Amino acid sequence: MLDQLRHSRALSHSLSDRDNVKTAHAIRLGLRIPILKGHHRIADMIRDTIRCNNQAFYSLLVKIVLYAVISNECYGNSFREVSWRLSGQQKDDKFRFNSRDSNKSIAAGYSLLSCFHSQHSSHPYRFEEFLSGQLTTQSMRMHRIWWSNRRAKYPLGLFTHLSLNRIHMLEAQCRSYPRGLVAAVVWVPLVMDARKLTEAWEEQQPNSPKHLSPAHLATLRTASGMLSSLFHRMELSGADGISDWDAGTNSSDITSSACTLRLMLVYEMVGDGQMAVLMPVNALRNIAMLAVDTPLAAMVDVDLSFSWSLAGHVMSNRTRVADLELRAKRDRTGWVIPAWDVDKKIKFSSQNHVADEMLAVRPESKMVLKDMWLRREEILPFASDRYVQGHNRTNFMLWFQSQAEYPIDFEEGYEPWFFSARKYLPLYDARFRGHYYDKISNVRNTVYNKILNLVVISDVWLIHRPHKVSAQNNLFSQAAATRSVSPLDQIVQVNGTSVEPRKVYLDFALALYKEVVYAMNENRYTPVVQSSVRHCRQIDVARCPKQGFRSLT
Repeated sequence: MLDQLRHSRALSHSLSDRDNVKTAHAIRLGLRIPILKGHHRIADMIRDTIRCNNQAFYSLLVKIVLYAVISNECYGNSFREVSWRLSGQQKDDKFRFNSRDSNKSIAAGYSLLSCFHSQHSSHPYRFEEFLSGQLTTQSMRMHRIWWSNRRAKYPLGLFTHLSLNRIHMLEAQCRSYPRGLVAAVVWVPLVMDARKLTEAWEEQQPNSPKHLSPAHLATLRTASGMLSSLFHRMELSGADGISDWDAGTNSSDITSSACTLRLMLVYEMVGDGQMAVLMPVNALRNIAMLAVDTPLAAMVDVDLSFSWSLAGHVMSNRTRVADLELRAKRDRTGWVIPAWDVDKKIKFSSQNHVADEMLAVRPESKMVLKDMWLRREEILPFASDRYVQGHNRTNFMLWFQSQAEYPIDFEEGYEPWFFSARKYLPLYDARFRGHYYDKISNVRNTVYNKILNLVVISDVWLIHRPHKVSAQNNLFSQAAATRSVSPLDQIVQVNGTSVEPRKVYLDFALALYKEVVYAMNENRYTPVVQSSVRHCRQIDVARCPKQGFRSLT
């Protein structure tokens, strides 16, 4: 049995809501280790490991003991809803495995689950509650985590959010930042009716969570399978990566690798179809930020990919990186990253080819991008065809003329992507759902409260990957073009009145933004953050070491 495990491609420790956890098999030192029902082979393996004094599997024993210590000493929660890819246990792998790093990752992941779930409630969030201003994000629960054992090479970590239909976008983003940290939260809405959660149904499902139906569990199994596949591909793609800084690294090899990925599958219990369409984008961004532990951080939407120059030119330059870190912490500098769109006039099947060509351009040849924009008409500044003020102040003509960074003049509606010191990044107001004033409010808070001093970086850029419009993105017009009826187009009852969900949502978001702007102008605005994130940022990091939460409190 030990030989079979030793030669397996990967050893995954998967635990979920359905597992019946019990404590059994005391080992030396009197430690009691939680073992999954039906997984007694692990206990046998532990006994064989002790008897044979096998060094490799003794390391595995230490990890299992660490699970128990963290759970019992810190939070007392059972080990559930986690997947770990213990790549260091492979005999023929190419991973640079460090058991100390693995233990830190395990501690970080379990601590994240424990603190997050301590604030959980099974009450489904309804559209009517959302419109009344109630922030009920406790209905979110982390189902599984995939946490790479490979240490990120660079001090800049990215965090993002997505739905299942954007997984291919996450893969493209991960490959555009090889050996860098990318933390992603995948959101799965589960529509449920609390009235149907009867005692009889619960008795028929003794090993399942009481708030989830068989259909919900099937959805989560499918989602887990999709994410497991992505995670393993990225781990294998990053196998040639070098953990931590290496002076002998050849930057030309960067394109053959992938990012250091941290994935979190979060489901949200919602009470109606409207809430299943209105993605809690800001709440998800706050969750994703928890998994970032690098000195520098950036929120980047999942449909954006980075130019080669971020990893291959900027982050690979030790002197440059040291200067960025120093100025980010000392001067509160934030670097705006110019973003581009592929022109929609280009045939859809050719748009990704244009995006790839743009990302491969070297910084010293960025005038090629100007040619692609003005002469070939293949690209254009992000959203300049539909929302000019969003990125107008980046000043793309000045960017082409500049070999150094330059400051920006803020205007209302400006919403660039930027990176800065992680500890200075403001949290996102979780009251905003859907892509409407969600990022604008955060950028305005950053500028008006003088949290960061924004400048434009001259040798890195982003490209918006082409994709079809999803229900979560189509918030401003009816979905007739897609031959489907959106829940936002179905008349519903709110406080006894028939309303059109799309219209009342847009009115609510605009009113909320005006309220936020007024509070900012009065110097009394603080983003409203969900309780689970607040709790995870306030836990005792000295007592329970968490790689992902260091320096947050």
